Amino acid sequence: MRRLPEAIDQIVRDHPIRLISVDVFDTLLLRGTRPEMTRFADVAKAQAAALARRGIPADADALYAARLVAARTAYRLIRTVEGEREGRLDLILEMVCAALRLDPALAPLLAEVEFDCEVAELRGNAELAGVLNRHRAAGRRVLFASDMYLPAELIGRLIGRLLPQLELDGGYSSADLGVTKRGGGLFRVLMAREGVEAPSILHMGDSETADVATPRGLGIHVLHTPRPASWQRIHGLRQKLAVLHLRAIMRRAA
Repeated sequence: MRRLPEAIDQIVRDHPIRLISVDVFDTLLLRGTRPEMTRFADVAKAQAAALARRGIPADADALYAARLVAARTAYRLIRTVEGEREGRLDLILEMVCAALRLDPALAPLLAEVEFDCEVAELRGNAELAGVLNRHRAAGRRVLFASDMYLPAELIGRLIGRLLPQLELDGGYSSADLGVTKRGGGLFRVLMAREGVEAPSILHMGDSETADVATPRGLGIHVLHTPRPASWQRIHGLRQKLAVLHLRAIMRRAA
């Protein structure tokens, strides 16, 4: 298999690429093997500690369970755009506060704690950042595109903290737009706003659907950047353990 820099260079040489779009999580910013549910449990512990420092009692397990329920509910309640839905962190945390009878003014504090947990969890893909900077210096625009409940502003802050050397021309998040990469709407918005047609775009990411099949169907050049097979195996095992842990929490809460 070609190394990532060589694969990007080859596509750029072979096609009139004017804009490079890159997925964020597990592509530009790399996670460890802990699954999302485990990360959310750790975020809940950090949020409970932050609230305790303000003299506000809060149970970490209750915060964790409320977060999971709120996320599912938010995705159902959010307005459909072009047949697609996407949740938003602000709505999720407002629902957590309501469920636990916390002052809704505490939602920004919970969000900042989650941001700090993400910074601790993620690491920047320095090799990819170097390649992107090189192509941007050659005159191509470089943007991020993410299917995520975090707004683009917060994602940009994460990238700035973990890859301060990376120069970007902006980014798009499904949380802001209400449309997604996997559904194609985010790519259509990107093309319209950037004034670039599909054959002049290279998009790369780890998802076979959101980062490969959908953009390819729109005529965008794609590069699949999956996590290694060993990472996927360990992540899968840890996901099963996380499900068991969640079931235990739900039984205690019942």
